Amino acid sequence: MSDWRWDGGRPSLDLVNTYRDRKTGGRELLATPANLAEWLRLAGYPDAQPGAARLRRRSSCARPSTTASPL
Repeated sequence: MSDWRWDGGRPSLDLVNTYRDRKTGGRELLATPANLAEWLRLAGYPDAQPGAARLRRRSSCARPSTTASPL
């Protein structure tokens, strides 16, 4: 995306800069998980995954049994 800005000097500030046009109503550049994945990759976090993808992966992991008897 051509609207990414990397002038904050730190990833936390650059993340804040993904919300653009504040004075005219604003628009969020991280509108989709794909946008977030691209931003993370370009920010230098290639192994990071958007939260939704991580949650989907976690939900497919084995869960503790809910049929165990209480103490």
